[in-house]
Amino acid sequence: SRWLIEITNKGFVPENVKLKQYDSLTFINKDTKPHEIVDVDEKCPSVNTSRALVPNETFSVTFIEAGICTYSEAKDDDWGGVITIEELTKEEIKERQGDSEEEK
Repeated sequence: SRWLIEITNKGFVPENVKLKQYDSLTFINKDTKPHEIVDVDEKCPSVNTSRALVPNETFSVTFIEAGICTYSEAKDDDWGGVITIEELTKEEIKERQGDSEEEK
C-alpha cells in the first residue's frame, strides 16, 4: 500500500500514520519553502532526506522492518510525527506473495 504525508506551512498532514511492513510512504512538500525531514530517534534512517525538499518535490520510502519511527522537520522539531510500521501476519504475507504471483 501507498501512504502520503503533505508538508504544509503549518506542519505535516497527517502527522501520524500507521502502516504495514513493505508499505510505501511519500512525503510531498506543499509549502512554498524548502523542508528537510529527519529521523529523530535514529530508528528509521531511511526517513532522512539528504537535503531539503523544494516546493512540490516528493520523497518516498518503503518500510521493511516493523517498528515505530519519530520524524521531524530539521529546522523545527515542533513539526513532526510518528510512523508506526506494523508487522505483517503470516496470512498477510501469503496474500502479498499471492498478489505478486498473479502480477507475473
